[in-house]
Amino acid sequence: MPAWNTIRDRKHDFSFRVPAETPLRQDVRVDRSEEEGIHRVHVYSPDRSELYFEVVSYPGHIDHQQALQAQKSYLREQFVEPVIGATAPGTFQSLPRSKFAFQAGEITREFLYVDSAVRTYRIIRNPASALNDQVLSTFRLGIEASL
Repeated sequence: MPAWNTIRDRKHDFSFRVPAETPLRQDVRVDRSEEEGIHRVHVYSPDRSELYFEVVSYPGHIDHQQALQAQKSYLREQFVEPVIGATAPGTFQSLPRSKFAFQAGEITREFLYVDSAVRTYRIIRNPASALNDQVLSTFRLGIEASL
């Protein structure tokens, strides 16, 4: 079994674990970026199917409905005949969240918007891959959370 690494971001107050290699022996890539106070960590396999996990942390809270509308509009512009699911409110680790599913051809994604005490996070993942479920299960808000 390949080793798992912890991605810990103290400034944006989250952590999660990812394998160094996928079960199909694809190398796991990690990209980080920050623009206008919005921080992004994108972890993926080269095929972007076996592993696709992205965390965006906003500098404060954002309105979920506005963000969801903007995200859905963007997806409609970028993909031919995308299937975009209804927004479902709920909780994630006892925190308020909104989510929806998206599919276009072979691409399947789930978008979650989660509010912590100080900011909103957007998590995008491939729900069709069990590896993405494993990564999501390690996601923690509050870097002191044990992994």
